[in-house]
Amino acid sequence: MRLDIIALLLISITLISQIDGSPKRKSSGGWGNKKKGGLFGSKKVRTLGKAAAIGAGAYGAYQLGKAAGRFSNFGHRGYGFHEWNRWRQQDGMLCRSDLDCAWIDPEMGCEDYEFDFSINRGWFGGDYLSVVGECECQNWTTWDNWELRCRFSIFPMIGIVGLILALLVGCCACAGVYVFCRR
Repeated sequence: MRLDIIALLLISITLISQIDGSPKRKSSGGWGNKKKGGLFGSKKVRTLGKAAAIGAGAYGAYQLGKAAGRFSNFGHRGYGFHEWNRWRQQDGMLCRSDLDCAWIDPEMGCEDYEFDFSINRGWFGGDYLSVVGECECQNWTTWDNWELRCRFSIFPMIGIVGLILALLVGCCACAGVYVFCRR
């Protein structure tokens, strides 16, 4: 195999491994994790804006009832549902580790972010410095803000398959042009 084809394949693999819509691995669950490992090393931590925060804003009685029921079945220390809900309304569903997300939905994990806003200092009973990110759906699921759960979504998969097909077509076109020019 020629070196130019190998280089093209390596570039394609690198691009595919860095796609944001790909299935996210669960974080290790440790407190204070700031980097996530990828196929070729650690990824840069993304920035979260307040407008993009999952769960920020007011919920109706239906959603509050669902959230309160799930919260009561999980062991929280140092703060109650009303405090958590006030923080959530202001900043979204922030977390220190996957444990802070699992009670909302088992498919949620804590994704690392840097914040471009000041978070409420009351988070986790005043332990706001340990906040590392936001709860997000994992494993091909997306957040359903009405049912307050992660649902399977085909759209990320369609996007990745489309990108792979585009890369393959592009590689074949480049190879065809290369062969044509060599003759």
